[in-house]
Amino acid sequence: MLKKICLILLAITVFVVILIPDKNAIPRGAQSIGAWYYKNGNDVYFETGWGFFLQLHDPYEAYRIDEADGKTFSYLGDNFAKDKNHVYFASRIIKWANPDKFKFASGWFSQYVMDDKNVWYRDEAIPLVDIETFSVIAAAFAKDKNHVYLASRIIKWANPDKFKFA
Repeated sequence: MLKKICLILLAITVFVVILIPDKNAIPRGAQSIGAWYYKNGNDVYFETGWGFFLQLHDPYEAYRIDEADGKTFSYLGDNFAKDKNHVYFASRIIKWANPDKFKFASGWFSQYVMDDKNVWYRDEAIPLVDIETFSVIAAAFAKDKNHVYLASRIIKWANPDKFKFA
């Protein structure tokens, strides 16, 4: 009896996984444009699943980025992308980012990005940053003439003139 119940549950699971389409799935024929981004016509998708089994019905596996303009959308590297209207980290819009002036801050293995007015660590804006003197020290450490930063946070005790990454 237990075997029959297990077989019935297995059959139902297979039916649900294979025959019921996942609304969050990347459409067949969509083209990878870099990292986790895909285009299908004018639609842009971001994949967050890892591997076949996690992608079956994970609600976060992949979804359409509604705000993205597929005609001008391009992958920039390190999970960053842009179109004519927005800059994206993963699938999130980076607030206040200017796509025309957007660039990576130079530095070793940096996740710092900037435009002509702001600096971000991934998609988190960095407060009180001086763009003219901003530089990446290493990985998630950066500084300007006033502060030292770890990711998007100011290290209050750190002196930018003397701070070194060993």
